[in-house]
Amino acid sequence: MGNENERSYTISKTKRNIAITLVVLSTIFYVLILVVPFFPFDVKTKVIISSVFAVIGEITFWIGGIILGKAMLRKYRKKLNPANWFRK
Repeated sequence: MGNENERSYTISKTKRNIAITLVVLSTIFYVLILVVPFFPFDVKTKVIISSVFAVIGEITFWIGGIILGKAMLRKYRKKLNPANWFRK
């Protein structure tokens, strides 16, 4: 019966890869915010570009997190519990 519970919370490799790609993409958008000051635009345009990168970064992070969320929580719950870190 424990095996059935594990199967019910797994996600396909395709969904997992898409979710991980979205999380990595969100990191790229956050890094791009640091590059925006070096663009040859006026300050107003730089603020708009930075805001757009921040919003897109948040959206992609949360969509990836939602896709990974329940499956990853179930899969790694024991590994993330500090009480289990030093057990063999």
